[in-house]
Amino acid sequence: MKENLWLTLVTCLAYCVDKELWKAIDYLKEQVGVLKEQQEKLPPRSPNLNSHAERFVRSVREEALDHLILFSEEQLRYVLTEYLRYHHERIHQGINRIIEPQYEGNQGEIICIERLGGLLKSYHHKAA
Repeated sequence: MKENLWLTLVTCLAYCVDKELWKAIDYLKEQVGVLKEQQEKLPPRSPNLNSHAERFVRSVREEALDHLILFSEEQLRYVLTEYLRYHHERIHQGINRIIEPQYEGNQGEIICIERLGGLLKSYHHKAA
């Protein structure tokens, strides 16, 4: 599953950046086992057709990739893996436009969890 998430993100980045990478991405998909019938190529310059993926790629670029200079695929994999962990573990305030109610148990100490050397930060209540 971890490799599929990484492959999805790389696919989104590749489609946004360069059409020449499609052959390499297709080869990777074959290696992982993604069927050709499952993929859908979108027409160029049509960001509204896949707005959630476009927004996620924009967030990755603005919050992580624009602040780092990467020299290898291994570094890119590490940054993307850390960003995915950060994205899935952080508190998403307002999912379905509903903010989590504050419970009395949440009055404890607040801790900061840093990733990528402090570039990505999330704050949580310390467990009792």
